Amino acid sequence: MAYRYQPSLVSIYRDLVDAAQEQHEHFEQATFRAKEIKAFIEATCKALGAVHRNLDYGSAVIYRPGDTHVLGEIGFKDIRVKGKGESAPVYYVRARTIANTKYRDTVWQHNAIATKSLKNAVKHAEDYFKPVPALEAIRLTSGKARSIVDKAVSVHFDVVRNAYRQLFGDSGYGNAFDKPIFQELRHTTFVSPQVNKLMAEFFEGLDAWREAKGIAEHGIHYVALTDNYGQLVADVAHCGSLGHDYKTSEITRLPATELPEWVQGRIAVLQMLEPENYVQGVGLRLDDKIYYIMGDKVDEE
Repeated sequence: MAYRYQPSLVSIYRDLVDAAQEQHEHFEQATFRAKEIKAFIEATCKALGAVHRNLDYGSAVIYRPGDTHVLGEIGFKDIRVKGKGESAPVYYVRARTIANTKYRDTVWQHNAIATKSLKNAVKHAEDYFKPVPALEAIRLTSGKARSIVDKAVSVHFDVVRNAYRQLFGDSGYGNAFDKPIFQELRHTTFVSPQVNKLMAEFFEGLDAWREAKGIAEHGIHYVALTDNYGQLVADVAHCGSLGHDYKTSEITRLPATELPEWVQGRIAVLQMLEPENYVQGVGLRLDDKIYYIMGDKVDEE
């Protein structure tokens, strides 16, 4: 299986708290940390106008706070595979834009390039560290977004399964609830109050699940707020549904203040929530930069 470097969200490193922040500071202040990695981090951040978060004693992730995803990883360490080759530590740059044919694509070094020269290492970072474009950002985040939405939608189906199990002694998996018998049952009153209660729960849950599922499949818009030389801009694309076969429209970039009012309104609602939260009919907040917004069209007024 091919190994591919997947840049993480900037928010994962920018918003470090508690133990993660302490770990970063531990590596930052370690007196036995090699002077080479300290110099490499300082020179790279200066060259790119970026900041860093330490991964361990010999490596760090590099990012610009205004981007959605990190630029990549740098380090000073031995990067041999299974002890083969020269044992001395080297400077390395690791990024999604690198495909090093000296290494198989099944190891992480395939996405890294190494050198013994600090100057060359910084030059490699300048050459290979590129902001993640919107289309790639969608590929990197849509799976996570889909899982959050699916989890929210499935809550309604849990109600359906629970009521069905109590009524029929079965979980309800695989049943087609649009069969004629269910249409009859929907309008039937039973002798038992408990059965009537469960039937009401079943159909209320079924209706809520179908509505939630329909909204999630109707279409969703990717909106990313990023910094463009001091201006807050929005990259927008219509993604269709969040299914595995979603199709993405052409990316539109515009000043964030020029987003349609209905999009700004949905974002304002989502900004009141913690990251990775979904509101039915409104959308999903992945973090402070990436949103998946429910709606018909990006140019809807």
